[in-house]
Amino acid sequence: MSQAVLKKKLNAQNEYLKALKLFPMETLSLSIKPSLLSLNYSIKDCLEYLTPIVEIAHLRIKRYVLIWKAVDN
Repeated sequence: MSQAVLKKKLNAQNEYLKALKLFPMETLSLSIKPSLLSLNYSIKDCLEYLTPIVEIAHLRIKRYVLIWKAVDN
């Protein structure tokens, strides 16, 4: 494996780990559960709050997985 490919692979791995750190599921669930479980919020309110967070996390992780696969080949 060439030095350039190895460097790209390590960069992709670092970016993937950064994306996971931005959206750690246990922290996310702990931080939103108390407020979302309040009776003042409807399911629709919860989904409106969570959907953009999940979409951003999914797109970012998907991007880094694609980079990782491209570099790995």
